[in-house]
Amino acid sequence: MKKAVAAIIAVLMLAGLFSACSSESSQASAESNEDNTVIFNAENADPETAVNGNIAVGEDEVLVIAPQLTAGKVNITVAPEGSENETPTIEWEFEGTEPTEYMPGEGEYEVWFTVTEKATGSIEVYTMPAESEGMEGMADPWRDITAEEANACVPNLFKAPEGAEDIHWAVMDGEENDPSLVELGFVLDGQSYVAREQITGDAYEDISGMYYEWGEPETVKLANWAGGEMEGKVYTATDDLGMAKLCTWYNVEIGISYSLAAVGDDLGGLDIQAVAESMYNPDTDVMSNMP
Repeated sequence: MKKAVAAIIAVLMLAGLFSACSSESSQASAESNEDNTVIFNAENADPETAVNGNIAVGEDEVLVIAPQLTAGKVNITVAPEGSENETPTIEWEFEGTEPTEYMPGEGEYEVWFTVTEKATGSIEVYTMPAESEGMEGMADPWRDITAEEANACVPNLFKAPEGAEDIHWAVMDGEENDPSLVELGFVLDGQSYVAREQITGDAYEDISGMYYEWGEPETVKLANWAGGEMEGKVYTATDDLGMAKLCTWYNVEIGISYSLAAVGDDLGGLDIQAVAESMYNPDTDVMSNMP
């Protein structure tokens, strides 16, 4: 199995969250060691603190995430190394000590840790053979589906824009009475996008899975959706990996939250609002199809 890439330790703090006169130390780090293990350590780490490490996954190996957090929550993103223009493989939010197993496929991966609630403790990420005794199977919550199956999961389903390529549908099944989360991935004009939809009830919820320090959103009206009266919000963020854009909207009549996201080196000229508008599907709009 390939050796892990050398450790990358980066600590990103939000300005104003920590002052020089504070008596409480706040720190977080991630280290990739020679045993192909990424170790995250936090001591009163503030929200939005982000650090990362690297790990190699061999053929027929699973990735094991073993948290030992005594306080707070940490989001973990696992993405193929050098995939700035691709969607992260998978994301979780951890608290406590519940372990998770995942089989991402053979390759080199970046593991990002982002504190979402002031955290103390550690998290180890390592690999082991998939057939090892005690393994309970993969923890990947997503499963591939067809467009027809996606349409059966949620009403008012969007569609892939005209000209889109590499179209891929997936669903994260809800537990018990929880609604399913539907995802559509596609490439348009060389740019990768991920759209999500979920019934969230009385209020909008952020279902994007994007963890960025967003600036003030731009409020827009989405053409086609709700007769052109659908209010949406467009967000832009920049970090060490490049840029991210996010468009969100909410169908108040049915209680459905939507998101459309893209990441890349430079998205300054990307009109994500126009892409969201092109995804409206009149064939699945239950309101327009009512007699």
